[in-house]
Amino acid sequence: MGSLALLDGALVGGFVVVALPVIIHLLSRRRARRVAFAPIELLLRSQKRTARSIRLRQLLLLLVRTLLLAALAGAIARPLLVDEATATLTRAPVAVVVALDVSASMHTALDGRDAFARAKAKAREAITGLVDDVRVGLVACDATPRDVVAPTFERRAVLEALERSEAGWAFADVGACVARAATLARNATPAAGAGTGTGGAGAGAEGGGDRRVIVVSDLAAHAFPAATPPEDGAGLRVDLVAAFDEDPPPNHGVADADVRPGAQGLVVRFHAARYGGPDVEVPADLQVGPRRAARLSLPLSSGRLVERTFTAAITASDDEGVAEDARTLTLTLGDDAFAADNEVVLPREPTSAVRVLVVDGEADALPFADEVFYLTQALTASRAAAGGGRLAVTVTVPEKLDAAALVDVDVIVLANVARLAPAAAAAVTSHVEAGAGLLLTMGDQVDVDAWNRDLARVLPAVLRGAKGQALLDDASIAEVLGFTRFKAEHPALRAFAGAGGEALPGLARVRTTTTMLVEPDSQAPREVLMRFTNDAPALLERDVGPEGRGRVLLLATSIDREWTDLPIRPGYLPLVEQLVLY
Repeated sequence: MGSLALLDGALVGGFVVVALPVIIHLLSRRRARRVAFAPIELLLRSQKRTARSIRLRQLLLLLVRTLLLAALAGAIARPLLVDEATATLTRAPVAVVVALDVSASMHTALDGRDAFARAKAKAREAITGLVDDVRVGLVACDATPRDVVAPTFERRAVLEALERSEAGWAFADVGACVARAATLARNATPAAGAGTGTGGAGAGAEGGGDRRVIVVSDLAAHAFPAATPPEDGAGLRVDLVAAFDEDPPPNHGVADADVRPGAQGLVVRFHAARYGGPDVEVPADLQVGPRRAARLSLPLSSGRLVERTFTAAITASDDEGVAEDARTLTLTLGDDAFAADNEVVLPREPTSAVRVLVVDGEADALPFADEVFYLTQALTASRAAAGGGRLAVTVTVPEKLDAAALVDVDVIVLANVARLAPAAAAAVTSHVEAGAGLLLTMGDQVDVDAWNRDLARVLPAVLRGAKGQALLDDASIAEVLGFTRFKAEHPALRAFAGAGGEALPGLARVRTTTTMLVEPDSQAPREVLMRFTNDAPALLERDVGPEGRGRVLLLATSIDREWTDLPIRPGYLPLVEQLVLY
């Protein structure tokens, strides 16, 4: 709706001239003296017939003269028809500062026209709708508010700066931007005679007159971390102008993403969100360089985060001819009105083999009887699935283990090793404390006393001895044990994400007949990642060395089928892969 304002309200007194025709009319009326004269009677009777029409003409003439004088007085007072939709003032302003949102969300497009183009058009309309004696300024709402044009009478300079403005890709704090624009508006000096309005003299801020801030934005919620400064009662007014006349289009995007090495390559875990609009199902793609490595369908609902995981096998060909800084993973969602948050580019390290040294404590000429047969087969399968080069596995025997054998080794596996020579034990301890990984698996060859003595600095727990469940006399305890109470959020067990706390997929029916007991110690620097069904620790972890750089995992049963049928269960391969890679 429009309303009427007077730019020169002090001249409204000119309307008194409207009374002049009436005054003149009243003063010029003649008062005739009544004289009885018989011959005039005929004329008086005729006048009565025409008096009404004459009086009407006289009144119309008086009205026309009055309106002409009123129009002249109104023109001198400079009336202005104000449209509230264009955010102009009902009182003549001293200064108007336009705060233009240039944040990334202004790239949102609807019907082929983005929010920023719409915002510039509305800012231009607001500026051109102001009278010439109003100072106009422009502030860009960016990561840090930028003064584009200080309040000035040079309207063309402001409009040219507006046309040159471009939306960026940063976050904008519109609240801080409004505060900056308000400061510029308050500091503006009024023009001579400015600041008056319908009420006469200005009642605004310094120098008289109103100050105004016009915020032109898509009004996205993320841009308003703090409340926008309201009208302060001292002549400052803040108006919000939406870039979109209709409801803004709904949007979905990647909220966060994280990439980690996994058994089969790189594991990309991400969250996606839907911001308004109906439920949709969008495709999500993972690209390794130019190659699409995986795709899934993602159901999205407004206001709800959805978590998904990609696993990308990185092959040697993915790195051929590609500069190191160009090796990336790209996560992409289906298109929508705002495409910028649909894609996340993640850097990745070049593929390099994880060097694993497996120390076979019970070697056998018969492959199926060898202690590490199932382990090496699982790690070899992992290497093949990852395209080669992911794991480099070397098998040795305890007698050949020394400091030279540990050079460049990332992970050491001691599988049912009876004991190590003092020099070998010291070399293993130093290597792990320097940042290598160590996986300890039990068996009938393990010399508990030697391990507790020589590997005390890296053992997650003091070993007590092997316990065969079939020898228990208590009939209430089952003869075999399974795995339970594992920490699914731990990086080494994330391959089993989605399982409950009582069972691992692929390992629910593991039957273990013999376990290695450990000394209970609530103060020990260790973490139990998995337990047997009798509540004894099955998998323990300890960080060693400066800043905990070395990682040690202890599996309290064998890695072959001597104490457990774990190697023939579906979960064996992902379990040992995750343990070695962690």
